Amino acid sequence: MSDAVGCDETRPAVPSLSHRQWLILAMALLEGCGAADPQPVFPQFSEVAKVTATVVDDPMGEPAMSEPFSVPPDYVAALLEALSPPVYDQLPPEKWLNDVARLKIELVDGRIVDVRVVFYGKEAVRYVVDGVPCLRGGAYRPIEVSIDQNYDFYSAESFGVAGFLNALRKGNVAEAEEVLQVLKRSAGKLPPEDLDESSAEK
Repeated sequence: MSDAVGCDETRPAVPSLSHRQWLILAMALLEGCGAADPQPVFPQFSEVAKVTATVVDDPMGEPAMSEPFSVPPDYVAALLEALSPPVYDQLPPEKWLNDVARLKIELVDGRIVDVRVVFYGKEAVRYVVDGVPCLRGGAYRPIEVSIDQNYDFYSAESFGVAGFLNALRKGNVAEAEEVLQVLKRSAGKLPPEDLDESSAEK
């Protein structure tokens, strides 16, 4: 019987690492394998059959809690635009948040998307869509400016969305359109109001 032929290839030597170096390496590998941030899924206007809204809080203090109402179909696209695009953003501690509105978005395929709009301060609208915390992505611009007074005023968009919904609830189209203009200025889709120009015209 012939002798077995052994493999004379040599394996590369395992680098000698200290306990601390191995620990750092393991932590880096675990971090790299961590779950990615959840991506919010927000419906397109063409997917939406109906939106039901509840105003929880409003900058004017009315109402404390409204009865659910249907958002007029002519304003559904504007509402979705005010919340888009959704960008994942970790939710601040609940004790610092105020619920301002809730949306139940019914899709044409029968699915339901739940949206909770919350106030945290002057920032782009903050909300939670099906459990995923979001901020409206894109530009966040001042709604009023004054070079003479060195003044820029930014909007708390979450309250703007609540005010927009409350105006629709009351059937006050003029107020709803006015709030919508403010939201568009805040998103950089319209120029800010020039306070210097406005005062000069008076």
